Amino acid sequence: MKQKIFQILAALCCTVYAMSAQALDTKRHYGLSGPKLTYQTPIVQSHHYTVKGVGYRTQTSKEAGGYAREGVASLYHKKFNGRKTASGQIYNENLYTAAHKTLPLNSYVLVTNLRNQRKVIVRINDRGPFVKGRIIDLSRAAAREIGMIGSGVGNVRVEMLQLDTQGRISGPATTTLAKLAKNQEASNKLLSAEEPVELTQQREQKATKTQRVKSEKYTTLYKIRILNFDSKKQAETLTSQLGRDDVRADITVNQDKFDIYFGPFSDKAQVNEVKAQLRSLNYSKPLIVYTFDD
Repeated sequence: MKQKIFQILAALCCTVYAMSAQALDTKRHYGLSGPKLTYQTPIVQSHHYTVKGVGYRTQTSKEAGGYAREGVASLYHKKFNGRKTASGQIYNENLYTAAHKTLPLNSYVLVTNLRNQRKVIVRINDRGPFVKGRIIDLSRAAAREIGMIGSGVGNVRVEMLQLDTQGRISGPATTTLAKLAKNQEASNKLLSAEEPVELTQQREQKATKTQRVKSEKYTTLYKIRILNFDSKKQAETLTSQLGRDDVRADITVNQDKFDIYFGPFSDKAQVNEVKAQLRSLNYSKPLIVYTFDD
């Protein structure tokens, strides 16, 4: 019995050691402050939630793999220190964390202050900010790192980065990390910015080159077009009510009216989800769904 307990404890110690060994120290490799990066089990399901009458849909890890946005960041108010976050963890203003409305919890992003180009890596562990025009809420430690404490808000670029089980990094942030890499080891950890980790692993699992070429040759994409808004403000109001940061929305002029293009979407299920949300908002404008090959 004692021997069995010893074997279990030894196995647990090995697991903890392996996990810590895989943790990537971004300060040592890229000169960036932030949490140590560790592999996260991919999120394969999304869910919907509503705040202040606005609906949101969280992204899966695959959907979030190419996330890159510019917008306004804000600073967590001090009153939230010590409160529970959406992930169940307690908010600590001294840790490098952030809130985002749709990105997977426990995912990592690189945040760049566009005013001074200072950068920090944060882990998403909460939902928000639920203020129009803001895309991310930063902890005090993260905001201090990029020089945003004084103003409390600032224009930033937010770029996803993901780790695979081998400690390799993919996502839009890799373009920046490649320029900051301090040695060859750091450079070797970076995959193509255009090729998320999941896609790389899927390709490695393909049996033959022929099968890869066949599966990747054509991709059918979808877009939703809503017609005939009387003003650009009306179109912007609908996109705001939809509350989908994970869906691109382009407003175009159509003679004396305005149209909205949502997408592209990679599968019909995403199209149907957005259509259902639009119906729930009781919109009455003509809607067109069309496909094209990428």
